[in-house]
Amino acid sequence: MSNAPDDQKGANRLGLLHRDELLEDGQQLHDQITQLMNAHYDDSGVTTQLPDGRYIGPLAIMLRTPSIGSAFFGLSAAISRLAASAKLTPRVRDVAVNTVVGNAKAAYAVYAHGILGKRAGLSDEELDAISTGQRPKTLDEAESVAWEMARDLCVQPERGALQDELWDRGVKVLGEEGAIALVHEVAFYQYISTVLNGFDARRPDGKRWNREEGTWTQ
Repeated sequence: MSNAPDDQKGANRLGLLHRDELLEDGQQLHDQITQLMNAHYDDSGVTTQLPDGRYIGPLAIMLRTPSIGSAFFGLSAAISRLAASAKLTPRVRDVAVNTVVGNAKAAYAVYAHGILGKRAGLSDEELDAISTGQRPKTLDEAESVAWEMARDLCVQPERGALQDELWDRGVKVLGEEGAIALVHEVAFYQYISTVLNGFDARRPDGKRWNREEGTWTQ
């Protein structure tokens, strides 16, 4: 059980709002989010709302700017459709996603995708390795290239463009459509990580990354 004050649980710099505190466009987006969560994430194990019904994580942030929120969910759906068309496995996607959010130390995303990664078949040992920048020895060829591409794009920006050899290997292993989908997936979660960190979106237990101590604290 968390010892964090209630006002820190799932908190962000913008504050958490009830539906009736939103303007009309925000209420419409709130209803769309609720429908989406009930249809796809109700049994995910990820906490997306406080007991009083207020959304947390990226959902709370998107409600503050409904025009961006609507575009955000549209892009998310488009990338998911592309990944499905390219037949990227859940493990491949979650290796890439956890590599991105783990490097960024985006508190809510690390929490949520740790849970979703397990549902995709990643073990605790694999997730721990990815979160510390290590490649798990148990990854298959497709998962390994996903890890390498995500690392090259997000962890080593001094290299500029994704290396030709790595792109070519990604196309060979994942197919061109798969490699395209993976780049979009990485970019999308880099965006999410930046938004979460910019607005200091905390985990449901109130924890966030402490730069000075190099650990998760409340």
